[in-house]
Amino acid sequence: MVILQILFTTAFFVIVPCILGSFWTVRRPVTPHTVFVMLLSGLAAMLALFEVIVIPCVLLGVPYGIFCWGFTIFLLALSVFLLVRNRKHFIESFGKLLRNLNGWGFAGIFVLILIGVQIFVPVWFRANTGWNPTAAVIQTSISTDTMLKFDAYTGQQLSGLQLSEVIFPLPLLYGIVSKITGISPALLLYTLMPAVWISFAYAAQLMTANVLLDGKQRQETVYMFFVCMLTMFGFYSNRSLFMKLLQESYTWESIIFCILIPSAAALVLTAVKKPRAAASGATAVKKKPSSAASGQTAARKRRGRRKNG
Repeated sequence: MVILQILFTTAFFVIVPCILGSFWTVRRPVTPHTVFVMLLSGLAAMLALFEVIVIPCVLLGVPYGIFCWGFTIFLLALSVFLLVRNRKHFIESFGKLLRNLNGWGFAGIFVLILIGVQIFVPVWFRANTGWNPTAAVIQTSISTDTMLKFDAYTGQQLSGLQLSEVIFPLPLLYGIVSKITGISPALLLYTLMPAVWISFAYAAQLMTANVLLDGKQRQETVYMFFVCMLTMFGFYSNRSLFMKLLQESYTWESIIFCILIPSAAALVLTAVKKPRAAASGATAVKKKPSSAASGQTAARKRRGRRKNG
């Protein structure tokens, strides 16, 4: 049962976003970092779809069980369609990523170990921690088969909806996994989700490094090492971004500031760099005819001198 819970969580939060992201990457040239672009853009797409669907369902009072199964079936159908349509793109992208891993060397392996330690520590020290507000909302929604209709602490029915909870109903997304697999909400938040969100955060940082450093692997490894050091020793405040990532990775703040904003910045930088590269290439092409014309002029002058001589 535990293995099935882990597999479903991995499929829901990792494989499905990766497939959804292929909708954008299939039109772009394949690079060793295409898989990370697929993963992060697909995550943004899945969260956007969740927001668009869940907010009307909350306002209309749709039963939570119907929403969970409906949203899951919708994502499954969309993922199967994109997987069949873009299967060649997936094979090429993952093949290029695997070939690129050979160039990471010992330093890259050391960085992966550091990331693994950061995933392991929060899971180990918080696996037996008690209740928290997010887990309480998940359990209340599953028990009452409603969405944000009952107070998670007292169990009393609410007279109205809070705007912040309706706009950012992230517990309802976690509740889908908890309801379908039967995993405890606290166990889901403290053991499985840190592994997912910390991995996503470092994928966003790797994508940023690739854009800033023009795909140079050594410089990317050094960049990732410094990011690991800043994260591991960034406990200077309870409100620091590094503390949020390691201790409360399941919150909206952590997902937005550690994953979505770095990913968006990397995509914007990529879009800005491409027109510049294209412009510089066009300038170089224009210069070539001018050099050829000057060569032809010089040859004509030489011929004229020979005739006169």
